Amino acid sequence: MALRAHLCVSTGPSSPTKLEVISPAGPEKFVVKKLKLKTHKATAKRAYPTAGGKYMHLKSARTKYRRKKDPTRNRSLSKPSVMATGDAHKMKRLLPYS
Repeated sequence: MALRAHLCVSTGPSSPTKLEVISPAGPEKFVVKKLKLKTHKATAKRAYPTAGGKYMHLKSARTKYRRKKDPTRNRSLSKPSVMATGDAHKMKRLLPYS
């Protein structure tokens, strides 16, 4: 004879969500906590979010052959720029807590 278990999802002030497994054999409760997400450290060093939800990053081609480039171009390369929207969707997964 197989025992059936009932799943109960509860939300409370102490934790966002808990999954409790209650077996009919007894009052045992197993609590499964949510996993923490890890920040991708290489991405965290290269991009950062703004207050409006956009992501900023530095442009490429900043280090080599700076003397050949126009001074206006060099100044624009040294300033952070807004990341493309397609890449910003990836940043939300790589930087979950920023």
